[in-house]
Amino acid sequence: MGKLRLSYPPWIALCTISLSGCADPTTGFDTDEPPDAASSSVGQPPAPDPATAIKSGNSRVPFAQGETDVGSLTSAQVDVMFAEALKLVKPFAEHQAVCLAMTTASTARQGDPPAAAIASFQKLTDLPVLPASRCAFEEFPSVIETGERAMLYTVVVEPRHAGSPIKFWAAATYGNEGSNGAEFVLRRGLTGWFAVSTGVSLIS
Repeated sequence: MGKLRLSYPPWIALCTISLSGCADPTTGFDTDEPPDAASSSVGQPPAPDPATAIKSGNSRVPFAQGETDVGSLTSAQVDVMFAEALKLVKPFAEHQAVCLAMTTASTARQGDPPAAAIASFQKLTDLPVLPASRCAFEEFPSVIETGERAMLYTVVVEPRHAGSPIKFWAAATYGNEGSNGAEFVLRRGLTGWFAVSTGVSLIS
């Protein structure tokens, strides 16, 4: 197991290498722990008025569309996944926001994580935390309504069968050729869920 050096962002590699196109809508995420109730997001700016973006000539394409269907994944599990993404690379001095995106087999596309995940991640950083549908990715990730540079954290949950462990990729992306990603297995210990690296990583 070792590092693979790639020349494209890890969220592309995750779909093409790990998820075979990120499409397997029939796969569930069975766990022996019931899902937590979603909570409202905290600490993020209010969503912009679409009309304002049109008037300002801002036509950048959102990085994500809609909310990700997390299936039976719990809020605690999703929080662990995004926490691992943050550990890969912390925001740089030039970053003025954080954007979060998530993909599961049920969604098969880049979507926004649940509001509860955004609220939990807000506790890990002083920067505004936004769903990726409010962010664009051109030369680097940025907030659509302000153009502020952002760090993009992405979680891709691999398809699985009942009884098999939950595997996921976590990635931190800060430019077209600037990103780090790694594969993890989700485990449950005496004090809660935690992630263990499989030893496979992606760097561009």
